[in-house]
Amino acid sequence: MTGLGKDEFRALIGRFATGVVVVTANDEAGARQGMTVNSLTSVSLEPPTLLVCLTRETRTAAAVERSGKFAVSILGHVHKELSTEFARPGGERDASGYLATTASGLPVVPRTLGHLECEVERLVDGNDHVIVIGRVLAGEQAPGDPLIFFGGRYARHIAYEDYPAPDWWG
Repeated sequence: MTGLGKDEFRALIGRFATGVVVVTANDEAGARQGMTVNSLTSVSLEPPTLLVCLTRETRTAAAVERSGKFAVSILGHVHKELSTEFARPGGERDASGYLATTASGLPVVPRTLGHLECEVERLVDGNDHVIVIGRVLAGEQAPGDPLIFFGGRYARHIAYEDYPAPDWWG
């Protein structure tokens, strides 16, 4: 059995639908950095802890590592263009024009499905990514439909009840 190449792995793992978030942090100069991420998962409910993977060698990853704090903004389907902007290779930049500030001083994308404010608990080497385990300190949520990533493209949520089930049983 041979290993999967980068393109084959990307196509296969892309069959797993994910939500889309923007991870943000303040860098040492006070600029607000952000990047689109779809590798986010909860780790623990008690205490509330999450895991996010950030591309190594990015300003956002450096800001998270140096500041020890970050925010996660959960995007709705109306945020597709904003997600694309934050995902552009080389497009990472001071994101001040796109972001609001929480009471604790963390940058977040306004009017999303919610945000989580975190402190770094641990950093783990993930080859071309840094795996950030963060303790969730605060958060807010709002109604809306999620932005989903599937098969290398953005998708919209369809409620299970609204989708015709295949006739698998004959």
